[in-house]
Amino acid sequence: MCETRVHRRYLLQPLGSPITEFSCLQEFLSIFIDLVHVHELLVNTCRILHRDVSLNNTLKYRCIIPWRAVTEGEKKRERIIANQCFHRGLLIDFDYALLMDLERTEVSPRERTGTIPFMAIDMLIQYANGSGNVAPSAAHDLESLIYVFVWICVVYSRPGQVRSDISLQQTCVKGWTCIKTLQDVKTLCNARTGELTTKFFLNYFTPYFEQLKGPTSALYDILHASRDPNGSPLTHEAIKKILLEAFFTVKEPASEDANKNTGIKQVEKRRVDMHVTEDLNGGRKSCRHRVD
Repeated sequence: MCETRVHRRYLLQPLGSPITEFSCLQEFLSIFIDLVHVHELLVNTCRILHRDVSLNNTLKYRCIIPWRAVTEGEKKRERIIANQCFHRGLLIDFDYALLMDLERTEVSPRERTGTIPFMAIDMLIQYANGSGNVAPSAAHDLESLIYVFVWICVVYSRPGQVRSDISLQQTCVKGWTCIKTLQDVKTLCNARTGELTTKFFLNYFTPYFEQLKGPTSALYDILHASRDPNGSPLTHEAIKKILLEAFFTVKEPASEDANKNTGIKQVEKRRVDMHVTEDLNGGRKSCRHRVD
């Protein structure tokens, strides 16, 4: 069965831009803290589950109005954001969203919710096997956000520039970028599950993001623990705590350090494809992300 979609165009504000165009590591981390905070408000206050957190659906935008801060750490970050004129995080595209208190939350077998390269493990398993009745949760959205974080650290050599030392097909995201069959989905799922413990993907972080290996490892630790029935769930607060600690300690790499072994050069605008080349139910669908 193919998905039926209606194509509509909306003119909305604020105007966002790709999060890959962040100005520095500290702004990069701050944008992700914002995204976690916004998602927390959606879930706890608005009772909305997004269900499609992906690279294309996470943006940055300029906001001159300070956000509400409660803890001393949050207040300190708000002062830095104001002083440095940092962008804020913006979550868009609610095509797959649902009202948590009014609609069914279970997903039928082979019903796709989200963008496959960033889908949570549980959702990949159900989609690949065509069986089960997993209910999407806030934790699944947060897991997807972690994969967006990893994607940028692997694919980008510095703000706004794709790495040019090796092709994406030579990195750990090779299995993310082109899903042709259900077997490819299963392969991605197995690789993603294994990386919860091996953290092999850290070997592919570009030098610019070297300082974020520790925080990313910590994110995977809490993600791995959350999959244990006796473990702690993946929460907004746990992720924000890790990112906020990194926000206050990270230092902007010197140009020569950021450029080391990444073959930095001016590149023409091109596309990095993240798409399903065959609709696994018989039709065709694709998701493209333009990289500047």
